Amino acid sequence: MNIRNALSEGHSKEIRDQIVFYVGHDPQRMKELMDCFFDKNIQLNQRSSWPLGIIGRRKPQLLEPYHQQLMDNLDQPLHDAVIRNTVRIYEDIFIPESIEGELCSKSQNGHCNTFFFFKNSREIGRKISRT
Repeated sequence: MNIRNALSEGHSKEIRDQIVFYVGHDPQRMKELMDCFFDKNIQLNQRSSWPLGIIGRRKPQLLEPYHQQLMDNLDQPLHDAVIRNTVRIYEDIFIPESIEGELCSKSQNGHCNTFFFFKNSREIGRKISRT
Protein backbone atom coordinates (compact mmCIF):
# COMPACT_ATOMS: atom_id res chain seq x y z
CA MET A 1 0.00 0.00 0.00
CA ASN A 2 1.09 3.53 -0.70
CA ILE A 3 -0.44 5.69 2.06
CA ARG A 4 -0.15 8.92 0.09
CA ASN A 5 -2.02 7.40 -2.85
CA ALA A 6 -4.69 5.90 -0.60
CA LEU A 7 -5.30 9.27 1.08
CA SER A 8 -5.47 10.97 -2.32
CA GLU A 9 -8.23 8.58 -3.39
CA GLY A 10 -10.69 9.72 -0.75
CA HIS A 11 -11.68 10.21 2.86
CA SER A 12 -13.64 7.33 4.32
CA LYS A 13 -13.71 4.95 7.28
CA GLU A 14 -12.71 2.15 4.92
CA ILE A 15 -9.54 3.96 3.82
CA ARG A 16 -8.81 5.01 7.40
CA ASP A 17 -9.11 1.42 8.62
CA GLN A 18 -6.95 0.10 5.78
CA ILE A 19 -4.21 2.56 6.71
CA VAL A 20 -4.44 1.75 10.42
CA PHE A 21 -4.16 -1.97 9.61
CA TYR A 22 -1.34 -1.41 7.12
CA VAL A 23 0.77 0.65 9.55
CA GLY A 24 0.34 -1.96 12.28
CA HIS A 25 3.45 -1.81 14.49
CA ASP A 26 5.84 -0.88 11.67
CA PRO A 27 7.89 2.30 12.34
CA GLN A 28 8.74 2.71 8.64
CA ARG A 29 5.07 2.65 7.66
CA MET A 30 4.35 5.07 10.49
CA LYS A 31 6.97 7.38 9.01
CA GLU A 32 5.15 7.22 5.70
CA LEU A 33 1.92 8.29 7.44
CA MET A 34 3.71 11.04 9.39
CA ASP A 35 5.20 12.40 6.16
CA CYS A 36 1.64 12.81 4.90
CA PHE A 37 0.54 14.38 8.17
CA PHE A 38 3.32 16.98 8.05
CA ASP A 39 2.86 17.61 4.33
CA LYS A 40 1.85 21.12 3.24
CA ASN A 41 -1.00 19.76 1.11
CA ILE A 42 -4.08 20.59 3.20
CA GLN A 43 -6.13 17.65 1.93
CA LEU A 44 -3.38 15.14 2.59
CA ASN A 45 -2.72 16.73 5.98
CA GLN A 46 -6.39 16.55 6.98
CA ARG A 47 -6.99 13.01 5.75
CA SER A 48 -3.88 11.59 7.39
CA SER A 49 -4.85 13.03 10.78
CA TRP A 50 -7.74 10.57 11.18
CA PRO A 51 -5.73 7.32 11.01
CA LEU A 52 -2.93 9.03 12.93
CA GLY A 53 -5.32 9.81 15.80
CA ILE A 54 -6.31 6.17 16.06
CA ILE A 55 -2.80 4.75 15.73
CA GLY A 56 -1.42 7.27 18.19
CA ARG A 57 -3.87 6.21 20.88
CA ARG A 58 -3.55 2.47 20.21
CA LYS A 59 0.22 2.32 19.65
CA PRO A 60 1.76 5.38 21.29
CA GLN A 61 5.26 3.91 21.02
CA LEU A 62 5.11 4.65 17.28
CA LEU A 63 4.83 8.37 18.09
CA GLU A 64 8.02 8.55 20.14
CA PRO A 65 10.16 10.08 17.35
CA TYR A 66 7.46 12.63 16.49
CA HIS A 67 6.36 14.30 19.73
CA GLN A 68 8.22 17.56 19.15
CA GLN A 69 7.11 17.73 15.52
CA LEU A 70 3.52 17.25 16.67
CA MET A 71 3.93 20.18 19.07
CA ASP A 72 5.53 22.34 16.39
CA ASN A 73 2.73 21.42 13.99
CA LEU A 74 0.18 22.91 16.39
CA ASP A 75 1.77 26.33 15.79
CA GLN A 76 0.55 26.50 12.19
CA PRO A 77 -2.06 23.78 11.62
CA LEU A 78 -3.37 23.59 8.09
CA HIS A 79 -6.72 22.18 9.23
CA ASP A 80 -8.70 21.87 12.46
CA ALA A 81 -8.49 18.08 12.09
CA VAL A 82 -4.77 18.36 12.86
CA ILE A 83 -5.54 19.99 16.21
CA ARG A 84 -8.46 17.71 16.98
CA ASN A 85 -6.58 14.46 16.39
CA THR A 86 -3.35 15.62 18.03
CA VAL A 87 -5.21 16.67 21.18
CA ARG A 88 -7.16 13.41 21.26
CA ILE A 89 -3.92 11.46 21.20
CA TYR A 90 -2.51 13.30 24.20
CA GLU A 91 -5.74 12.95 26.14
CA ASP A 92 -5.35 9.18 26.02
CA ILE A 93 -1.62 8.46 26.21
CA PHE A 94 1.23 9.13 28.60
CA ILE A 95 2.51 12.64 27.88
CA PRO A 96 6.30 12.62 27.58
CA GLU A 97 8.09 14.96 29.95
CA SER A 98 9.94 16.50 27.00
CA ILE A 99 6.73 18.12 25.70
CA GLU A 100 4.69 18.34 28.90
CA GLY A 101 5.36 22.03 29.53
CA GLU A 102 4.88 23.07 25.93
CA LEU A 103 1.61 21.16 25.59
CA CYS A 104 0.33 22.55 28.88
CA SER A 105 1.28 26.09 27.88
CA LYS A 106 -0.38 25.80 24.47
CA SER A 107 -3.54 24.42 25.99
CA GLN A 108 -3.79 26.98 28.80
CA ASN A 109 -3.00 29.97 26.62
CA GLY A 110 -5.56 29.09 23.98
CA HIS A 111 -2.64 28.72 21.59
CA CYS A 112 -4.72 26.98 18.97
CA ASN A 113 -7.78 28.99 18.21
CA THR A 114 -10.42 26.28 18.10
CA PHE A 115 -13.19 25.42 20.50
CA PHE A 116 -12.16 21.76 20.44
CA PHE A 117 -8.65 22.51 21.61
CA PHE A 118 -9.89 24.78 24.37
CA LYS A 119 -12.48 22.28 25.58
CA ASN A 120 -10.14 19.28 25.58
CA SER A 121 -7.05 21.08 26.83
CA ARG A 122 -8.57 21.06 30.31
CA GLU A 123 -8.29 17.27 30.38
CA ILE A 124 -4.67 17.49 29.27
CA GLY A 125 -3.96 20.05 31.99
CA ARG A 126 -5.52 17.80 34.62
CA LYS A 127 -3.55 14.85 33.35
CA ILE A 128 -0.25 16.73 33.49
CA SER A 129 -0.93 18.06 36.99
CA ARG A 130 -1.50 14.51 38.29
CA THR A 131 1.93 13.30 37.20
